[in-house]
Amino acid sequence: MKQAFTLTIFVIFLFGHSLSAQGDIQVFKTNNSSLTSNDIKSIDYDSQGNVWIGTVNGISVYNDGNWSTYTSSNSNLSNNDVQAIMVGPQGNVWAGTQGGASYYDGSSWSNLTTSNSGISSNSIRSLGYDDQGNIWLGTSGSGVDKYDGSTFTNYTSSDGLAHDFVQGISQDTSGNMWFGTSVGISRLSASGTWTTYDDSDGIPSGSLNLNTLTTDSSGHVWTGASKGLSVSAGGALHYDHSNWIVIKSQNSGLVYNEVLDVSVDKGNSIWFATEGGGVSYYNYIDSIWIDLKSTNGLPSNNCQAVGFDNKGNTWIGTDNGLAKYTPIRVTGINIKNNTCDTLNSMIEINQHSLRNDIYFSIDSGATFSSSNTFNGLQAGHYQVIITDSIAFVQTDTITIETIPVHEVDLVSDTTICHNENITLDAGGNFNSYSWNTGDTKQSITIDAADYNFGDHDFYVTVKDTNFCASTDTTTITIDDCTFIEENSFHISVSPNPAKDRISIQTGERIQEIRIFNISGKQKMVRKGIYSRNHQLDISSLNQSTYILQIVTDSGKQGHIKFIKS
Repeated sequence: MKQAFTLTIFVIFLFGHSLSAQGDIQVFKTNNSSLTSNDIKSIDYDSQGNVWIGTVNGISVYNDGNWSTYTSSNSNLSNNDVQAIMVGPQGNVWAGTQGGASYYDGSSWSNLTTSNSGISSNSIRSLGYDDQGNIWLGTSGSGVDKYDGSTFTNYTSSDGLAHDFVQGISQDTSGNMWFGTSVGISRLSASGTWTTYDDSDGIPSGSLNLNTLTTDSSGHVWTGASKGLSVSAGGALHYDHSNWIVIKSQNSGLVYNEVLDVSVDKGNSIWFATEGGGVSYYNYIDSIWIDLKSTNGLPSNNCQAVGFDNKGNTWIGTDNGLAKYTPIRVTGINIKNNTCDTLNSMIEINQHSLRNDIYFSIDSGATFSSSNTFNGLQAGHYQVIITDSIAFVQTDTITIETIPVHEVDLVSDTTICHNENITLDAGGNFNSYSWNTGDTKQSITIDAADYNFGDHDFYVTVKDTNFCASTDTTTITIDDCTFIEENSFHISVSPNPAKDRISIQTGERIQEIRIFNISGKQKMVRKGIYSRNHQLDISSLNQSTYILQIVTDSGKQGHIKFIKS
C-alpha cells in the first residue's frame, strides 16, 4: 500500500552565484597523474585517507600525492568499467562493475558474479549498506540484492520495488532502506514493508528518471534525475520526512536539471553533480546555493560524481578528469581581552586558504565581513562562521566571559588642618597603580602644607591580575584650624579612626564635652559627666574629621582631633 503524502514545490529567491577565486582547484588527468581514465563515475574514501576513484578503465586510489591503480590486467578486479564504488562498514572497498561485484579486503580483490555466487546480475549500477553490515547491490534490470556475507537475497518489482533498474541505495536514520529507480522511489522498512513513491502519488514524472539517491544525517532523502528530452524534467527531489520537494533550475539555485550524483558532506550540505552545468552546493538550512563550473577551474561541466576525503576536500569527477577542491583551513581562533565588566573584547580568526574571497561572520552568520577580527564585543556566546563563497566551515561556539573587576576604595572625603598630613592607600590587591599626582605606588601621603586651603581631589587608577581597571576619587579639604586653642592637659581618644563609639581619657575629671567639625561648627555637646573616662556614642556623626573639646571641673580646656570612619 502506498503512503500518502503532500507534494510541495517551492521557489527559492536566493539564487546561486559562481566562485571567482583562482588556484583553489587541482585537476588530475591521465597526462599528469596515474589516473586510469578521465571518465570518472564514482568516488568514496576510507579511514586511512585513501580516495577511491571508479572510472570506465579501472580504479585509481589517491593518498596525499601518491597513486595506486587496480585494473583487470594488474589485479583480480572483475571488470574495468566501474559504475559504483563504496567503502563498506567493515572497511572493505566494494566496486560495482559491468562484470559483477568486486571487493578489496586490504590485500587482494575477490569477485562475486552470476557464475560463482547467488548475485542476480553482473551489471551493478549502485551500492549501499545497512546498519546490520549487509551489502546492497543495485542492478541494471534485475532489482536489488542484499548480501549478508554468505547469502544473496534478491528483491524485484514483484516484491514491491518500483522498478528493477536501481540507480541509488541508502539507509536513513530510522533504519529504512531507500532505492532510487528509473521510474520511482521505493522504501523498505525495517519490518519488511515496501512503500513506493512515483507519479501516481503526485511527483512529476519528469523527476522520477533517477540517477542517484542518498540520505543525510537528518534522515532526509535526496535524489537526482535525468531531464531527458524535456527542458522541464529532471532536477532533484528532497524528502523531509513528510513532503517531497521538487528542486529544479527554474525554482531554485540548481545550476542544471541533469543531475547524475548527489552527495552529502560532513556539514550536512548537499552537492549536486550535473551533466552540463558543473556542480551546485546547497546549504538547505540557510537556503544558500552556489555554483562551481569549468570557469572556476573544473576540467568539465559534465560532472558525474562528487565525493569527499577525511581532510575536508571535495572531489569532483567529470567526463574529462578529476578535480580536488580544497576548502579553507581554520588554524585558530583567539579571544583577546575578555570583557572586564563594561570593557570591550575582540575575536580574531586565523585561517589559511588558497583563495582570497574569504568572509567571516559571528553570531549565527548575521553579518559577514572581509575582516578576520570582530571588536567591541560584550560577554556572551558567539558562533564563528567562515565561508570561501562555496564551502562553509563552522567552528564550535566561542564564549566571551565577563571578568569580575576588583574595585579600588579610597577613604571618604575628609578634612585636615594646614599643619597635618594624611595617607591614601589603594590596597594591595593590584598589579599597577596610577595616581593623579604622578605616583605609581600603592599609597601616597598628602602633606597639607603643600596645598592651598580648600578642596583637593585625589584619584587613582589600578589594574588587577586580569588587567581590568578600576578608579576611585576622594576629596581632601585643607583647613587652617585657627579657632582651636592649645591644650592645657593630656587627652586621649581611642580608637581613632572610630566608627560608632570612642573612649575618652583625661588626667582631670571631665565636666563638658563638645564636638566641632573641621570648619568650627558645633555638632554635639555633652555636660555633667564628672569622670576621667567616658564612652561617647558618635554614631550620629557623618564620616569626617572632628575636633573633640574637653572642659574640666577646674575650668581647664583641651582638644584632640579624631576621624569618624
